[in-house]
Amino acid sequence: MKKRLLLLTLISAAAFALSGCSNETYYNFDFNKKTMTNETVSIASNYIDVSDVEYDYIMSDGEKFEQSAVNGFRMAETTDKVGEFEGFPLVPGGYGEVDVDVIQKDAEFVNGNDGDILCTVRMDYSDRDVDFTVYYKENKEFTLYKKMLLDQLVKEANNNGETDIQKYIQENYYDSGISTDSVDAFVTEIVQGQYQIMPYTPVDAEVSAVYTKGELLKKAGINTAIGMITVFVVLIFIAFIISLLKYVPKILSTPVGRSKREEEKKEEKLPIPEPIPTIIPADIDKDDLEEDELIAVITAAVNAYMSDNGAALPAFTDSNDKLIVRSIRRIRR
Repeated sequence: MKKRLLLLTLISAAAFALSGCSNETYYNFDFNKKTMTNETVSIASNYIDVSDVEYDYIMSDGEKFEQSAVNGFRMAETTDKVGEFEGFPLVPGGYGEVDVDVIQKDAEFVNGNDGDILCTVRMDYSDRDVDFTVYYKENKEFTLYKKMLLDQLVKEANNNGETDIQKYIQENYYDSGISTDSVDAFVTEIVQGQYQIMPYTPVDAEVSAVYTKGELLKKAGINTAIGMITVFVVLIFIAFIISLLKYVPKILSTPVGRSKREEEKKEEKLPIPEPIPTIIPADIDKDDLEEDELIAVITAAVNAYMSDNGAALPAFTDSNDKLIVRSIRRIRR
């Protein structure tokens, strides 16, 4: 009994621990949500309204994510009828600058299946909102440059007799305009700002209109009804075809059908040779004849037949083809 209670206690403790850790999300790679949100908004702004010439050029020579973004926005406007783009939330008094902090609150960050991260931002349109999603892959070049810059700072600090990198940065780069509160943030900002290398690169994009639950249920019901009607129409057509099979024997029994079948049979079957008739006088009772008598009768009949037709009687010698009659059997009918 005590063992069971101990087991239940351990299971409950494990479940509680898992529930406490469920709110923490682990992503495929490290990234800054505000930076990724700003990058997603920038990509959306570049491909929302493109001319027909730009559309044709991107669809023929553009990258995959550019084609997905441009074609997605075009389909949303023409097929989903989302209306015109109204813009992103703006910073109050910011002279038209996009408020990334507001957009980030509604943005979604999800791990992808291929080690990527999906960032989705909501866009305001006149008739229907649109979700714009960008697939980001980790940029190995950014990691390399970041490590090289950090190694350079460490070497520079050591040459100046300083072992605390944080202190060295704050004392020597306080007027650079870059935040020195964190070594990692300092190095990251330099790589992104001066080298123009992002920690991740966009590889694909997706544009989808936002529908309410009622609209989704209505659309699902329509699709279900169309599918059921299609199935019943096909079943009725198959039943009609099966009902016509009863007329097939009648069609084959017609003169045209019979002639066709006879011709097919003639082509399939080989000709059978006709049997050689046995010449026996009609007034002879075959049942009363013995074997010797039957031979004599047949011989007499052949002689009589050949005499009536003026043919010379053959000499009873060996035939040229070496044909020898061994025996003659009686045929009973």
